[in-house]
Amino acid sequence: ILAAGGLTNADLIVQAATVTGVPLAIAAAMIQKESGGKNVYGHDGSAETGPGVFSTKYGPVVIGGTTYAQGSDIPVTQGNFAEFLRRVTAGEKSNGVGPAQITYAGYFKQYPDYPFWDALANIRFGLTILSDYLDDDFSDSSISSAGARYNGGTNPGAKALAYGADLLTKTNTWRAKLAG
Repeated sequence: ILAAGGLTNADLIVQAATVTGVPLAIAAAMIQKESGGKNVYGHDGSAETGPGVFSTKYGPVVIGGTTYAQGSDIPVTQGNFAEFLRRVTAGEKSNGVGPAQITYAGYFKQYPDYPFWDALANIRFGLTILSDYLDDDFSDSSISSAGARYNGGTNPGAKALAYGADLLTKTNTWRAKLAG
């Protein structure tokens, strides 16, 4: 059902949801919003601050002799993640990593040996964060609030609140698809 609904790595989403206790509809909605399940770097950055490490938002990126065109997805690998980690811990702008689009630089600094490049581990990490925010409350308001915190931290702004509202909408869509 997840794969038919357009998600990549559907089996890994199911595994991570099971391990973390996040209901599958919520897990699917979050991963859909973040990456569609693809194990890629994000397109973070702004005109003011510039792109995040390995973001193709504003132009091409070269990694190990391979050029990735502006706007294209760069696959996350163990090898290029080592370079990403080195650059982010040295102070460069972070970027979303993997299916759960882990972005907060503090996570990379606090857990430098965690396999963020591994799709299953990445989804599990993201769903663990979301699970902490949900605190076993799967009501509509909790899902929306947890989504806003996942996207915007402890003091979410308008963009993060919109993310939370959209997470709830997508959760309800997945609930309907998964029913029966």
